[in-house]
Amino acid sequence: MTKILSSLKTILCRKPCFRAAVVVCLLVVLALIPQQAHAGIGDIVSILTGIYNTLRGSIGGPLNTIQAVNANIRDLHQQVIWPVSVLNQARGFVGQVTAQYRNPMWQIHTLSTNSATLGNPSQLESVLRGGQAGGLSRIQPAFQRLYQPVPGASDAPPDDHKLSLAAQFIWCGPSDPVECPAHSLLP
Repeated sequence: MTKILSSLKTILCRKPCFRAAVVVCLLVVLALIPQQAHAGIGDIVSILTGIYNTLRGSIGGPLNTIQAVNANIRDLHQQVIWPVSVLNQARGFVGQVTAQYRNPMWQIHTLSTNSATLGNPSQLESVLRGGQAGGLSRIQPAFQRLYQPVPGASDAPPDDHKLSLAAQFIWCGPSDPVECPAHSLLP
């Protein structure tokens, strides 16, 4: 008996809703336990009838009112806020448009839009357009392969260097030797 009381005490201390539930259960159990061993079924039936009448009368009225309010709110939603007929009409329209344009949209989606034609640019473009998270680690190497560092001025072969100076000389013209840097570098 002490174990029951201690467990009841811990349950009652937790939350107020548990307290109310335990009190109601205790009242029902105490009402159903006959005072004498000779209690009849008639006593139990009369207690259950009293509980039923209490639930039906004093609790049933507000419960019916709550159900009526919920029904009115549901009707308001279905008829005014989100009319079912209009929603079904919109669903039908979306289905019709989807069916009508599915093939053209798929054809547009499957068109190849790759513009790169050389090897390194094609690799970079395929990594960038791949849409895979694993492709992020492949972007930097593909970019470096495509856009390698530009060689310095001293790295160019001497013939290419002279060709570059000649191009600058042609651009500046022979009449303007002071402003053209190529004039000072030519032999």
